[in-house]
Amino acid sequence: TERAEQHAPEKMRIATTALAHIETGQTILFDASTTALQVARLLPDQPLTVLTNAIQTALVLAEKPAIQVHLLGGHLVTSSLSCTGWAAEQMLTMSRIDAAYISCRGWDAERGPSEATEEQARFKRRIVECADSVCLLADGSKAGISSNHYFAKTADVDLWITDTRPADPFESTLTSHGVRLEIAS
Repeated sequence: TERAEQHAPEKMRIATTALAHIETGQTILFDASTTALQVARLLPDQPLTVLTNAIQTALVLAEKPAIQVHLLGGHLVTSSLSCTGWAAEQMLTMSRIDAAYISCRGWDAERGPSEATEEQARFKRRIVECADSVCLLADGSKAGISSNHYFAKTADVDLWITDTRPADPFESTLTSHGVRLEIAS
């Protein structure tokens, strides 16, 4: 609840922008971020398959009968009401994922996105390995911040949807690694 309230207007704009990238019939993944939860709330009831490790996201999507929801089980992290660990990672490897919509605790232009815990970072690394496309949903406050554990290289991120244009050299470093940048309006 506390994280959801931080930068709430920015997260809503990012979520609204992310909707334009989701196509009927896709298999997508939402992580346990509060921004991905906002995307799930805004998502129209359309034929999709959604994988998530977030209990709150699964409950929101359960109200939309056209969406098939696959809850990735595993170790319950009570602080985020999400599942991680071996079981959740194995479920990922058995799934085709067109696009993953994930967030991070920090985003270093050279080293990549990072997470606070090793368990979350390992799970997100597996998401990045399994998804055809990775969309990072992160407000501008994450830029230039490094958390404890990196889960991907910068070049592993295909698209970063954010609320503000980052200062150079951050932006030019991202583009040199092939990351597309989209500013939410």
